[in-house]
Amino acid sequence: MLTINIPEKYDTFLETYSKKLTLNGKSNLSKEKLAEYSREWFQVVGLCGEVALHIYHHGTADHLPKIIDAKYEEYLKTGLGDAGQDDVIEIEGRTVNIDIKTSHIKDEKQIRSLNLIVSENEYHPAQIYVSGFLVGEQDSKNKKVILAGWAFSDQVIKQRWRVDKTKYAVPVRQLQDMMKLERYVRQ
Repeated sequence: MLTINIPEKYDTFLETYSKKLTLNGKSNLSKEKLAEYSREWFQVVGLCGEVALHIYHHGTADHLPKIIDAKYEEYLKTGLGDAGQDDVIEIEGRTVNIDIKTSHIKDEKQIRSLNLIVSENEYHPAQIYVSGFLVGEQDSKNKKVILAGWAFSDQVIKQRWRVDKTKYAVPVRQLQDMMKLERYVRQ
């Protein structure tokens, strides 16, 4: 597991883009979760995961607004999402999408008992899924994301989540170590 602290310089980006990306579209969240937290908060959680992934892969996330703006424009034109392309890497001469799935938790001790969750409509073959956790209170100024591990898409579809059988789940303890992803990321 790797810990990425989100620098304060990204606070404005998180605030601006969490509002911009709250489109009131289809949600994969339960009604209970949507009642407990705002859609904007769930966008903040997801964006923190993307920022952490880009800091891990590129050393910075300064380029992220340009990438998200392009995805947003494409969505407005076509109504289609990003097909799980939060980042890309080259593996043996082939471009592979990376999709980070980020959840909010208050206590990082929970992570080993949790799962990487992928809904059917967010599953795409031949890509990598990274499990991220934004740790701490919702109103915390300190934004810490733990990148818990990763899996290839063929590993993701092996089992359903016991809480919601329409979603795939990989227990965090079964994910590949983030250091194993290093060999592809640092090429």
